Amino acid sequence: MRKGQSTHGYGKTKKMVLEAKRLNLTIEEASKAFKLTPTAIRCAASRNNIKLRSISGRPKHGLVKEAVLLAMETNPPPTITELCRKYKIKRTSVLRTLCDFKFKLKP
Repeated sequence: MRKGQSTHGYGKTKKMVLEAKRLNLTIEEASKAFKLTPTAIRCAASRNNIKLRSISGRPKHGLVKEAVLLAMETNPPPTITELCRKYKIKRTSVLRTLCDFKFKLKP
């Protein structure tokens, strides 16, 4: 048996991951609840394209870019501070995205 491989079998592990998604559990919480390794949960979730709740504190991939593009479409566009508060993202992330796309927003 390889590292991270579940002893429950593929179908049962998939059901456990779907249940973890329904309960809004993180990978670590699901591994404790279902007595599986975090690697088995992570592998089953990625194979089935199931997104479990993250606890890293980082915004999801593409959230900052999406927030900046939505802000540019509104009239009048919000300030950088308002944008950071609304989407709970860091000011430096917004500034970096604005710089990459050569957009201008009020500070």
